[in-house]
Amino acid sequence: MSAILLTGCLFMSFIWHSPERHSTTVSNPDPQNNSTPVIPSASQSQAPQTGTEPKQMPPDTKAPPAKAAPPLNSKEARTEIQRHIDSEPGISKNSHIRVQVIGNSVVLAGYVQDERERRLALQIAQSYSGQRKMVDRLAIKQRSH
Repeated sequence: MSAILLTGCLFMSFIWHSPERHSTTVSNPDPQNNSTPVIPSASQSQAPQTGTEPKQMPPDTKAPPAKAAPPLNSKEARTEIQRHIDSEPGISKNSHIRVQVIGNSVVLAGYVQDERERRLALQIAQSYSGQRKMVDRLAIKQRSH
């Protein structure tokens, strides 16, 4: 390990003290004028161009394709949707939403407090339904005066 460190330090020292690193071209456009010489900036550097652009690495063709999670079966979908709706703080505990998965459909039935809760419940159900069709049988509970 210390041999690698020593080699790295020697290499860095060599680069740091190499003459190319410290050489700077100083030009004075008018030799008759004794003004301060002009030192070119890094953007004006007169480093030789090699004509070769750095090549872009080819895409990794050996990487396995990304695998999507398998779709939830009917029971898993119903359980996940019901669990997320029941634990959603944006849906009142006074609302009553039943989730059913029938064939290729997710059915939400029951009642909610307002349109916002209805949209939120449908959004949660949609996120776990996979390719299933959404059936909205939610009613907005009428407020008693």
